This record gives sequence, C-alpha cells and structure tokens, in this order.
Amino acid sequence: MDRDKLLVSSQDPLMESDESSQEVLWINWIQDEVRRRTGYCIWLLDCTIAYYFDDRPTLSLDDGQAPLPTHESLWQANTAESWKQLWENSPVNESLYDAVHILYIEKKLVTGIGEFGHILLIHALYHRMWEVGDYSRRPLSFWNPTAKNQSREATIHTGSVWLPGIPSYSKWRNSACDCLDILHWIANSTGAKAAGFEHPTVLHLHAARLILFVPFREIRSLATSLATGKLRWSKLHQSIEWQYIWRWTKHDQYKARLSIIHAGTTLWHVRHYSTNAFYEPVAVFLAVLTLWAYGSCQSHAPNESGTHIAQREALPEPSFVHLDRPCDDELVQLFVQEGHAMRGNVTGVGDISAREGPKKILKIGCETLSSLTAWGISKRFIAILTRLADLEHEGLLSRC
Repeated sequence: MDRDKLLVSSQDPLMESDESSQEVLWINWIQDEVRRRTGYCIWLLDCTIAYYFDDRPTLSLDDGQAPLPTHESLWQANTAESWKQLWENSPVNESLYDAVHILYIEKKLVTGIGEFGHILLIHALYHRMWEVGDYSRRPLSFWNPTAKNQSREATIHTGSVWLPGIPSYSKWRNSACDCLDILHWIANSTGAKAAGFEHPTVLHLHAARLILFVPFREIRSLATSLATGKLRWSKLHQSIEWQYIWRWTKHDQYKARLSIIHAGTTLWHVRHYSTNAFYEPVAVFLAVLTLWAYGSCQSHAPNESGTHIAQREALPEPSFVHLDRPCDDELVQLFVQEGHAMRGNVTGVGDISAREGPKKILKIGCETLSSLTAWGISKRFIAILTRLADLEHEGLLSRC
C-alpha cells in the first residue's frame, strides 16, 4: 500500500489553486477518497482474515495514518455543488491511528465519520488487544532485568498463558469494552432514527464481543478437531482446549456470560436483518460455537449439576433470559452478574446448559447458516456443526 500511496494524507481540496473549477476540485477529492477507501478496505480485509482463518495480520494499527473515510452523505454527493456545501461544513477527519487513541483515552468518538469509519474503529480495537496479548504471552515481558545470573527455567514461565488473569491485559480488555459501549450507543441512536432497523454495524459490534472476550480460537480448534476425528469425543475433557474453555466459563464468568448474550443477539440480527454479507456466516459460526462451548461446560459437569439447580431455584424472578431476543440493559446486567443461577434460553433450544442444549444449539446454527447462501463457506461450517451434533447425540446415548 505504501507503493500505491493508498493510506497517505492528502491536501484539503479547497486549499488548492483558486483557478481550479469546483468540478475539478470535486473530481480530485473523489480520487483521493477512492485511494483512502481502497487502502482501508485492504486493511480491514487483512484484519478480518486474521480472525476468520486464525492467521497473523500483515498490516497493523500503525498503517492507519491516513484520514478516516468521510461520512457516507459526503461520499454519495452527486453534484459538485452539493459536495462543496457538505465539505465546507464537515470537520477534518482524524486518522484511524489517532481516532482509536481518542476513543480509548478521551472516551469519545471523533466526528465526521460514517459507518465505514465505525467498523474500522471496531477492528482497530482488535489490533490493539492483539498487541497487548502478544506482549503478555512473551516470556520476557514480565521478567525484571538484573545483572545477576539466573536460571532461565526457574525464572521464565514457559507454559500456557491465561490472559484474563494478567491484570494489565484485563485492564486493556475492560477499556476495549468501554470503547465498544460508546460505539454501540451511537449505533443504537442510528437504529432508533431508522425505526428500530439494525444496520450492519450492529452485527460487527455484537461479533466484537466474541472476538475480544471469547477464547474463540480454542473453541474453533476444539470443534474442528472433534469434527474431523483428530480428537476422540471420549478424550474431550482431557484436551488442552477444553481445559482453557472450562477455565473461561468458571474464572472469566462475567465476560463469558456477556459474550453469550451477544452470541445470541448475533443470531437475532442475522435472522431479521441479514444482507448476505461475507462476514455473516463467520459471525454466526463463532456465535453458535460460543453458545455450544458455554452450554457444554455446564451440561458436561455432572458433579456440579445439583449446585446449579439449587442456585436457580433460590434466585428470584426473572430466572431466565432469552439470549436471541432483544432485552433491556437491566436484565443483561442481572444475567452477567447472577447468570450462574439463571437459564440462558435460545428459541428452539430452551436452556443451552440443559442436557440436550449443546446438541440443539448446533442444529439451530445449521438452520441459520443454511439461510446464508451467498457465500460457499457456510457449507463448510454446516458440515462441522452437523458432525458435532452427531457426536453430542452419541455422547448423550452413552451416558444413558
């Protein structure tokens, strides 16, 4: 992108020569905006591939130095005159690099950007958290340099790193959660003006809670290994991935329950507001796997089932939440805080933590994905979920 100068700053078109006609200024601005939008599309796709296919991104947040794409109203102006009027009243856009700093530190959203800019900011949060996560995983990150000779084996931890247990990582993640809340307030305002219609940015915001707060790589790896036969179902509880997921539901329970709220709402959005976009099948796949993993950790823990039942019976109303339906903030907060004693229901499934809940959520996932026919990857996801459902059924029979 450096060679093609797609993400470089450009001069204000109205600062150009007075001899240039309004039409020429507009055309020059369009050419600059096309370069920026193309560059940020490439940046966005690179980031998307990273979590779609568990690959490392080629680009970084440092590459987002160009001004963010302008608001859609300005981009869609159809005459030089209408463009000039809008341009003169528009603020100068910050770069993605600066805009994410403002969002984190000043707790506010820069003005003048449209939905494309909002989606870019969501993905900028991914990049920042990946940076923090990479730093936290490096053995030397928490070693205090000293002139003394030390034993490497005794000084540096070489095992699996539990990121939520690292205070600095947890603080960054909480800050990212605050940033998403700010972006979601703006999205809800846009939806309210459209009589409740949820635009595509809303789906990106729900999926963001899965990317940032769920061990989705471990869940996806576990599901794929089971579906392809690399891991036998009887060895499920012994796998490293299962142990990590179980730890997530037990020791990161508040973020886990917040995540399954957004996983359920992802299904709601796609059922009612799908645009058959390329990112929808992956969002649904991750949402279904999140609900399956959470429900499995509850239903596959027979020693604790009596405790869960007692907790649920002791809890005052409401004793359940519909995960795949809109619900008010008060109920969401109650579930996040007290959800260990509440049922998480999904339409056509009931309680996802019940004995047959995990199997049923996989089947519901297949039904939802079968409606997303624009992209062939849905077939691959359906095959994985179908095989998992068969294994769940066989596991239920073996426990009878």
